[in-house]
Amino acid sequence: MKKQVLALFLIISLFMSVIVACNNNTNELGLEGNTGNINTIDSIEFVYGNIRIEADDIDPLLLLDDSLIYATSISHGMGMSSQITYNRHYFYDGRTVEIGTVESFITGGGQSFVKDNAFYKLITTAESQDAAIGSHEFEHLLIEICLEENTLNTHIFNPGGTRYLWGQEIRLYQDNLLLSSTHGEAGGDTWTYYLKIFDLNSNEVLNESEKFILNRDPEIGFSISTIDVYGDYIYVLVIESLSGDFELPDGRINTENYVPILKVYNKDLEKVREIDLGGIPDAFELVRSWGIRRWGDYIFINNRTVENLLGVIVDGRIEPILIEVDFRMVDSFTANSSTPMFFIDRTNSVFTIDKESGELNKHELYFEENYSIRHIMQNGYNLFVIMGHDAGPDATFDEFKEDLFYHIHISDVIG
Repeated sequence: MKKQVLALFLIISLFMSVIVACNNNTNELGLEGNTGNINTIDSIEFVYGNIRIEADDIDPLLLLDDSLIYATSISHGMGMSSQITYNRHYFYDGRTVEIGTVESFITGGGQSFVKDNAFYKLITTAESQDAAIGSHEFEHLLIEICLEENTLNTHIFNPGGTRYLWGQEIRLYQDNLLLSSTHGEAGGDTWTYYLKIFDLNSNEVLNESEKFILNRDPEIGFSISTIDVYGDYIYVLVIESLSGDFELPDGRINTENYVPILKVYNKDLEKVREIDLGGIPDAFELVRSWGIRRWGDYIFINNRTVENLLGVIVDGRIEPILIEVDFRMVDSFTANSSTPMFFIDRTNSVFTIDKESGELNKHELYFEENYSIRHIMQNGYNLFVIMGHDAGPDATFDEFKEDLFYHIHISDVIG
């Protein structure tokens, strides 16, 4: 994203209340579409306005009532690590505070969460991509940003034993840290997947799930693709890898040799049930999933390379509502208590779910001509929207305009 033109037209009076201070010491944790009905309704009301963030490129991380936490990065060269800086932009006066910087940044996957007055995110550091991928010379760090003091703490996040660069995910579960972890030697014969629950304060391991073992050559066994938490339950998308072709329930032959299984666990990490995925067309494509979200009877599945899915759980099976390329769920840390929202990337279409009928309502979100949605974050009734310029397929670099950032209110839409 290019630098933003100075513009600030915000009217906001709510400020975040803070009650718990962060621990300011760095320490080692030692932690081991084509279906459904869509209704079109009026456009979303534009309330606050365009905001200015002085940065070439931003990664929005957390939307608060009064501000936005985001990251910027400086690359050290092709295939090398980056320097990543965490910032906080205040809407009411346009002030930006630099919170802290981490060197040797490689990847920032693994999700994030908010607990008390702190924002947590899992990242990985290494000198280069070759060092991280080839020889496993990397470190997982749990980033803690104190929202009261605007300070950054880093905790070494080492589950022990051998490790795998990808596949580490964290969630907040009943005030504890839930870890989905992958272990395996570089070039080794097997990978091991499991869940663990930790006490964030004492670092004590509270519970550990069954282990899933995947043999690499031939690729046979079980692996964890992604996880989510809803209420008292943990949802785990497990992928079974088989040897040879096999027949699907509808008679087709699956040549990809993968079967997705959505398992549900309780607080004791005991499996209580499985959710049937047979109603999803080409369900085996879920092997490429990198995110699931569950709220109420609804579930959203985010794939890497194919269509994303919004579905409803009926009688223990998922029934699709919409399957669409570039269909995205709005980032929110309050999805369990508020109406979730969705959008289609590089369009102006935003979607909400009708609470009575369960159908999708479609809203058109326009600010400037030839601009469409790139990213949306939600915090209750507040949205942070990134709009990108659509210059056309034959446009030159000079014809592209800067991205625009908006902070808007949508209470008239999501009620």
